[in-house]
Amino acid sequence: MIILQETEETDMYILDGIAYAGEIEASLKVISARPLDEYKLWLRFSTGEEKIFDFAPLLDAPCFRPLKDKTVFDRVYVDYGAPVWRDGTIDIAPETLYRDSIPSQSASSAEHVSIHSRLHPPTDSGPADRSRVDCPLPIYAVFIRTLLCNYD
Repeated sequence: MIILQETEETDMYILDGIAYAGEIEASLKVISARPLDEYKLWLRFSTGEEKIFDFAPLLDAPCFRPLKDKTVFDRVYVDYGAPVWRDGTIDIAPETLYRDSIPSQSASSAEHVSIHSRLHPPTDSGPADRSRVDCPLPIYAVFIRTLLCNYD
């Protein structure tokens, strides 16, 4: 049983009968993760910050070696606030990612182009075609609304 008690006189709290100095910190979580080129990850954290993490230096560690296969690396997903691969058998702590990553605004424009190109693949009609919708979500929303409203 967890008992949490904050004291009013000092900056400390008690958790399970153990006194800790400072304030209770909210746990850091990864909300979203997307693979980029050159073994980099775009990450959105529970703080609202977006960062880029370079995974390449870690790929020689035995636990991360399977991620050298780019198809495996690109299958990253978030589970319980951490990026994972291979049904959760490979993961990395959000605190490590947060500490060792750079803000996405500081990342090169090539990385931003990579993110954009993954979300919005180019069409064959070229840049003059402004009739296409960049985000497929509204199309699905209209389709679902049409199905629900026209279903008798």
